[in-house]
Amino acid sequence: MQDFASYRNTPDSVASEAHDTDWTPDIPSLVLGVLIGFFVAIMGFKLVEYTAGQAVLVEVPVGVE
Repeated sequence: MQDFASYRNTPDSVASEAHDTDWTPDIPSLVLGVLIGFFVAIMGFKLVEYTAGQAVLVEVPVGVE
């Protein structure tokens, strides 16, 4: 498989050195990811609570002969 991330086809070597390599997070994407994560977690908790409430306790008859 070809690694295109480390390959830059430019005849000007100064242009490749001047490329900004600083990484900064995308704030709107982070906020959206956190909101979606909270929503999924809350829905998961509600689902577990609902299925636990639907569980039926089975009583074993005692002394039936």
